[in-house]
Amino acid sequence: MNNRVRLDLNLKVRGGLTSANVHKLARALSDAGRRQINQAIGSELIALAEETFGIDGQNRPEPWHSLSPKYQKAIGYYGPPTLVLTRSMFESFGIHMATSYGVTVMNSSDYAEEHQHGAPTRNLPRRGFFPITLGGQLTDHAKTELNRAAQEAFDKMMI
Repeated sequence: MNNRVRLDLNLKVRGGLTSANVHKLARALSDAGRRQINQAIGSELIALAEETFGIDGQNRPEPWHSLSPKYQKAIGYYGPPTLVLTRSMFESFGIHMATSYGVTVMNSSDYAEEHQHGAPTRNLPRRGFFPITLGGQLTDHAKTELNRAAQEAFDKMMI
């Protein structure tokens, strides 16, 4: 399943648009510059997703459902869901492709999609780790952090 989300960026030219900044701005907005910005956005999206794992997972798009008593008994763990039983999914994030038009971030774990969306036929509730709401939108926190990462990448090109 593909989840496409849109992020509207609001990049600022520090110090204003001066004649000295025009060449740097052209470089930053070139295909290579936009690719670097998208790479930074992808890296930050992975970092945000990784923060959702563990007992104290941060920035989850919504609270995770508790583990079923049957599953807790099977794995010998009776705490809240963490998605780190084997660390396989946590270690399976990557940037599939970053272009001047966007970035594709993925988790190559065999069961990542089932956790992100839920698998009713397997009685597995959604435990979203990408900061994407049920409505298919980035969370407000994710929008803020992804814009921050893009601005930092842009600023580096404007030096």
